Amino acid sequence: MSSATSEITIEAVPPNPLEGMDVILLARNLTKDIIAISWTGGETLKSGFMIAGFDRSLHKDVPGDIFVSQAILQDNGSLLLKNVSRNNTGYYTLEVLRRSFQMTSVHLHLQVYFIIAHMTMPRLVTIKDMAKATNSLNSETLCTDGPYASISPAPCYYDTGDHLRLSCNGEPEKFTQASWLINGRPLQSTKELFIPQITLKNSASYVCLVYNSITHSYGYTIKTVTVLETVTQPLIQASKTTVSEKDTVIFTCLTEESGVSFWWLFNHKILQLTERMKLSSDGKALTILHVTKGDAGEYQCMVSNKASFRESTPLRLNVK
Repeated sequence: MSSATSEITIEAVPPNPLEGMDVILLARNLTKDIIAISWTGGETLKSGFMIAGFDRSLHKDVPGDIFVSQAILQDNGSLLLKNVSRNNTGYYTLEVLRRSFQMTSVHLHLQVYFIIAHMTMPRLVTIKDMAKATNSLNSETLCTDGPYASISPAPCYYDTGDHLRLSCNGEPEKFTQASWLINGRPLQSTKELFIPQITLKNSASYVCLVYNSITHSYGYTIKTVTVLETVTQPLIQASKTTVSEKDTVIFTCLTEESGVSFWWLFNHKILQLTERMKLSSDGKALTILHVTKGDAGEYQCMVSNKASFRESTPLRLNVK
């Protein structure tokens, strides 16, 4: 994903390229008031070298300093990189200048993956076949299995402190060796991968390779593992804890977490909303209108991300 200071965004297509593939850095939401475009790149955001550019006011291309033979600036402002290699890994910046002389910059980090032939794997065949399959991958499908190989267990999201244990599976009668790569770099040649007490730094793309040294056949799959911080316990508050029938009560779920989902529980079960119950747009507040005696009981809020969840302590609502 790209970071943006305006509505303009950029993304890599495909998002997880292998060496030898063509990659387009797709620019979105470029408007007609843009008079100049430039693409820069480098190993860090600060080490930007000119790749390509265009000055519409002068109808003139701006020559680049790096990737000259690879980079092709498209009419829509996107940048095509031909036949990428690991040297293309780095940060890319798109800068646009509007007629109002407002300058906007957006950034993207591109990771080019590569396979090291440490299992006497035919390098050219591997890249060609894997590139063909990986070309269709995106961030939502990286938990699927590739040809003749799979990674188990299935979850892609893990909690900090969990033990990461992955198994590289291939048909035993076809494959005799297994190996792992993390973000394109070799880790170890073994079927089982175990990393104890993982942290946020263990978020990565894990590649499982299986290989038969006699038939020279191989299989692979890619799994994106995302490690998330453990959510903290939320606090539930109520506008009133003792109400009369037909009153209104508002429950609020307090948390410092961001990017979490909110759930509401009644008597330790997921609350079934009725027409008298309203949730705020962010889910943090629950309003009950025209309270009845059937609304009396214990209320809790729960916050969750894709790896963990926590419930608040119960808060009892009394109805007179």
